[in-house]
Amino acid sequence: MPFTLAHPAAVLPVRKALRGWAVLPALVVGSRSPDFAYFLPVPLNTTPTHSLAALLWCCLPTGVVAFFLFDWVLKRPLASLLPRAVRCRLPAERLAPARFSLARLPRVGLCVILGAVTHLLWDSFTHEGGFFVVRVATLQTVIVDAAGYTMRTHRVLQHCSTVFGLALLAAAAWRWCRTTPARADRRAEPLPSCLRPWTVAAVLLAGCCGACLPRPPAQQVGGWLGRAQAAANPAVIASGQAILCALAVYVAVWWVAAWRARR
Repeated sequence: MPFTLAHPAAVLPVRKALRGWAVLPALVVGSRSPDFAYFLPVPLNTTPTHSLAALLWCCLPTGVVAFFLFDWVLKRPLASLLPRAVRCRLPAERLAPARFSLARLPRVGLCVILGAVTHLLWDSFTHEGGFFVVRVATLQTVIVDAAGYTMRTHRVLQHCSTVFGLALLAAAAWRWCRTTPARADRRAEPLPSCLRPWTVAAVLLAGCCGACLPRPPAQQVGGWLGRAQAAANPAVIASGQAILCALAVYVAVWWVAAWRARR
């Protein structure tokens, strides 16, 4: 499947089509929700979460919970880690947690589902066993077969679409920075600004350590390239889990500091 961080690129045209009705954070959360099981300590295979039925039993409930978790708990601490040039362009009202409203809940839920649909549609062209992969012979054509590693057309499409999606997100972020005026940043931060680069470095270091943790030997699939590919997937997942754990610690410290600052 495409790299999880690239999936929000698919919701950009959806947001444009929905105009003011869209809830962008809900679309983004939904676009990642089928992959949540990769980064949570739960014994759940991700194959069931990549089905149409999972839109209701998995993506919708976990996506709505993740949306409110982001809005009420994660948004402000994570915004504090952004570079000052980005942070000063964020309106204060956008960083304030939205009040819970039953009238808004259907919009959030629908946007979560739409985001998850873009994920499933994307994976259907790039995922081993995807809907279109098993029905379109061209997507199963072998492109590379060397050193124990077989790359088919759908895998090439996976890698290329990941690069394109990340580039599209970077371009959208760059355009937003260029078109959004900077504001005087008078928000009081509970943690000293000098800790920001050290915090980011610690989170990245946690990801590196997670990727390097010892794990069972990779599946014996032939040559060195095949073994490297078999080892890379669990390393990336472990790295993501370690980054999430480090961010959870940071968010907890941030809120404790904010609570003490208000006393």
